[in-house]
Amino acid sequence: MAQTLERSYESGANALNLVRLVLASMVIFGHAADLAGVQLPTALALMLSEVPVDGFFAISGYLIARSWQRNPQWRGFLTNRLLRIGPGYLICLLVTAAVIAPVATATSQRSLKGYWIAPDGPLSYLLRNSTLWVGQFQISGGPTGVPVPLNWDGSLWTLGWEFLCYLGLGVIGALGVLSSKRSLLPWIFAGVWIINLWGAFANASGTLTSLTARIEPMDRFALMFIAGTLLCAFDERVPMRPDFALASALLVGLGVLLTPDYRLLGGLPLAYLMLWIGARTPSRIGSRNDISYGLYIYGFPVQQALVMWGFAAVGWLGFAVLGLLATLPIAALSWLVVERPSLRWKSRLTTETPEAPERAAAVVLAVMFVGYYVLGTFRA
Repeated sequence: MAQTLERSYESGANALNLVRLVLASMVIFGHAADLAGVQLPTALALMLSEVPVDGFFAISGYLIARSWQRNPQWRGFLTNRLLRIGPGYLICLLVTAAVIAPVATATSQRSLKGYWIAPDGPLSYLLRNSTLWVGQFQISGGPTGVPVPLNWDGSLWTLGWEFLCYLGLGVIGALGVLSSKRSLLPWIFAGVWIINLWGAFANASGTLTSLTARIEPMDRFALMFIAGTLLCAFDERVPMRPDFALASALLVGLGVLLTPDYRLLGGLPLAYLMLWIGARTPSRIGSRNDISYGLYIYGFPVQQALVMWGFAAVGWLGFAVLGLLATLPIAALSWLVVERPSLRWKSRLTTETPEAPERAAAVVLAVMFVGYYVLGTFRA
């Protein structure tokens, strides 16, 4: 009898942190091409950009759903999510605006004139991006003279969508969709899949509207996040088999090569593949020190600085490896100095309190979901 997903993860020993570390590294390799002005084959570019980010969302959907199942208290749920994603993000904004950007600008352009007082300067960068929604990518009109100008950290734009997914999961969790009403979850996944299908055909036919463009990121990330959540909800029925993993990898590959949106064919298989690798990989690298988040959020500004210093001339592959090696110690510092200490506040800030009834909690979270979505999609 094949081991199930539930049994594979019941001990808590798994390689998901290592999987996320690999995914973050893939993103750095993908960004290296863009930042160095190198045109990769379409399929390879997709495998190094969208696929690893989607893998992150699928793993998050699984882990966050498990977290809700273990402790279905919405206040503690939100506190834990904010502690995991917020402090590291805010410090990254500060480090980028106050250290990486000015050092790279001063050493490559020999001047920081007006940097600190520009209308779109460091303070504006911090304030306009403080809610996880990125409203400003440039700092004081820079970077300039690079293949990707006016963008210091192009990785951060996904984090607002990730937090929106957290809020959405809180809503369906409060409504019992992860437990007593889990039969509704496949229908939710199917609905999101249909909207993705609509968006894919709109893109392919050139009929993309402003409405479609506005909901496209949410729909993409929701599909992957719910794919992980769906596998969690039915984990006792999901077999962990190598032939299923191989079939999943083939479906992802076929989706990348043959469809306008690989997620239509490979979204759920990618989620399964990530969890299978996490369950079957014996290595426990990163199990105690999870630097994948820091690698993801610092990779882009570090590489942008390296481009300004001329290191892109070594070629795409060499530049990607250099960017990875340069970012690793910063990611480690982020974990040791910011992220891990922040997580220690979980027990202090999530004391047991009387919970609101399910409907009341769902209403509160739904209002937060809508408000946060409006804030993100209509921000300046």
